[in-house]
Amino acid sequence: MKLRLSLALAVVSVSALFGQGLPGDNVANLFTEAKEQMQAGDYQAANVSFRKMLATGVTLPEEMCYFFAQTLFNVEQFQNAKEFAHKYIKLAGSTGEHYQASLDLLQKLESKLVSAKTCAKCDAFGYTLMHCERCGGEGEYVKTCHFCEGNNELHCSKCNGDGVLITLDAVGERFYNSCKKCGGKGYHPCTYCEGTGKLTQQCEQCFGIGKRTSNELCDHIIK
Repeated sequence: MKLRLSLALAVVSVSALFGQGLPGDNVANLFTEAKEQMQAGDYQAANVSFRKMLATGVTLPEEMCYFFAQTLFNVEQFQNAKEFAHKYIKLAGSTGEHYQASLDLLQKLESKLVSAKTCAKCDAFGYTLMHCERCGGEGEYVKTCHFCEGNNELHCSKCNGDGVLITLDAVGERFYNSCKKCGGKGYHPCTYCEGTGKLTQQCEQCFGIGKRTSNELCDHIIK
């Protein structure tokens, strides 16, 4: 099963998991397993093993960031790979065993990320964009105005829909005057939808772009 996680955000939340401490036996076994899977070229399996390590919540060896970055690079998750390569450099510094290899990896990642950013078919993570079904690719959709409930009109707030205004003189005699705000109609065109009964709203699923991210990697990454 293909696992996808927004590790660009996860890196922030798991920062405290990395350090110099020794991990538990389960994590150590997973780490050994992941590196063996990498050596065998099975990066998809290694990806799963590394994610299991992250899920344990125990202290992880800092070098795990480097190996995970290499794995993410090989499964074409370039933005996430960049995050973990930077995380390793930050933790290990220039004296780290994999410092130069991390710099080399970042160089390779740069060209991959540039191609993703300039590709109109995918997002910055390299996943293809698909037509948004919610708005039909328009980025917005028309809905019934919730102020006038689609009736195009609002009751006049000045005369309360009566069309006339009643005033009393000093002795209590009533005077009836046509409401100037609504012209005596008791209503006026809805000021929110301008009398159309409809409102245009930005699509909340694609944020006005007209496209949504799929789970498929873009051609420019796969080829």
